[in-house]
Amino acid sequence: MRSLLVFTALFPLVALACGGRYETITDGSSSGSSGSSGSSGSSGSSGSSGSSGSSGSSGSSGSSGSSGGLVLGSYDLMFSNVTQETGGGLFGTPPSRAHAFRVDLMQNKGALAALVTPRWGGPAFYDVATLAGKVLLTGKGTYSERFSTDTWETISLARDASGALSGAFTATGNEQASGGDVIAQGKVSASGTLSSDRLVPEVRIAGVSPIGPDGALLPWDPIPLRFAEPLSSGDKAPFSAFAITSTAGKNVPVVWDANPGIPAPFVGMIVGTARRADFAPVGSTTVTWPSTFTDFAGHGLPQVKQPIAFLELPVVAKQHSFDGDPITVGTWGATTLLGLAGSDPACESGGCAEIGEFLDGYCMLQTPRLGLAARLDTSTATAITLRYRVFVEDRGSPPYIPAALTLQTASPGTPVVTSTVTPVSGDFRKLATPYKGLAWATDWATATVSASAKETGLALIAGEGPNNSPCGLVPTPSKVIVLVDTITAK
Repeated sequence: MRSLLVFTALFPLVALACGGRYETITDGSSSGSSGSSGSSGSSGSSGSSGSSGSSGSSGSSGSSGSSGGLVLGSYDLMFSNVTQETGGGLFGTPPSRAHAFRVDLMQNKGALAALVTPRWGGPAFYDVATLAGKVLLTGKGTYSERFSTDTWETISLARDASGALSGAFTATGNEQASGGDVIAQGKVSASGTLSSDRLVPEVRIAGVSPIGPDGALLPWDPIPLRFAEPLSSGDKAPFSAFAITSTAGKNVPVVWDANPGIPAPFVGMIVGTARRADFAPVGSTTVTWPSTFTDFAGHGLPQVKQPIAFLELPVVAKQHSFDGDPITVGTWGATTLLGLAGSDPACESGGCAEIGEFLDGYCMLQTPRLGLAARLDTSTATAITLRYRVFVEDRGSPPYIPAALTLQTASPGTPVVTSTVTPVSGDFRKLATPYKGLAWATDWATATVSASAKETGLALIAGEGPNNSPCGLVPTPSKVIVLVDTITAK
């Protein structure tokens, strides 16, 4: 795994002002008025043969005004007012309303460029035109909340008579809002205030699995760091001081994904992603990070310290059969191990794991988190197989479900690979005696995923997990139970 790419160069800012790094450029946007002409001298009175008075000299022209000054650097925009057009059918609160954005202005190869970043959003490059009375940014930066997205196509920064930014802006763009099968699109406009960047950098470190247990990460879950704004570091290894340490003082080794960077010519980062380099149990742990990161105005990221928890999986085995003690897997939610005291008739042989009951379907089900995870010795294996059976409630015809299980596999230090177990209607038969009220079932079947490392982590998640997407008119979700009899490295 490559180390996270590090960039140490910031855009060329040469003067300090307002707590950050700023450069003033001139574009002649304003000029002084010319001086008035001098009045001519009065004629001399005539005496006897007196000579006439000499004419007065004309006044000198006024000097031209000094060129206007546009100060480059980092600015905060507050979208105080966002208005949705009345004819677009838009609904809900615009995501950008009362939200802060950062604008970084720089000069690159004789031209101006802007980077616009909504706080906790993604940065976007904008072209810059300096005009009388304004600096016009054009691009397509977006900001989303819930199921609405604002796309800002123009941002106009007002200038005063000297050419400096005056502290106000307007913006125009489009918004898309979705709710179930309703999607609305329309134009939006905004206005607000501009000030020199004074917001302190922030970082969020995810401490909950994307689709695993509540309150903990799976050992192979990514550990993402999300910055509120683009940051950079003068340290050649900016994450070298990042540490996850157990209460016993044991360091948890991690590797870092390559940094996707931010739009050129700007350099820096908006995210970082760590992954554990081994899956061994570590107990209670804490993240500490005396960061060397700063934003483009020179504000430093405060030191980070927060607890982080992982699901403990102490056993690495070539097979997990659920046949009595010891328990070799980790479970969460409505997942039950059957046959711990002996064989269970619902299992194919011996014991098995019962995942569910849960609702399987579409339409923002917000399926409760439930499933199991295991570590497998795959040092001599090329695949992992699991024996499973799916039960679905009776709705009068063979059932249709989008996915019975979501499978995640990963080896230490590598990204997760996701697949699904998706039986089709023809795989189900109606039972003479329903299982826990569910009348349709598949036969016992085998699912296979590849393995190529010494150790592989495997998670089995109910349905499509807790992050279903919104949808329209589709079949009503069905009650589902999945039995898993064995998980084997082969």
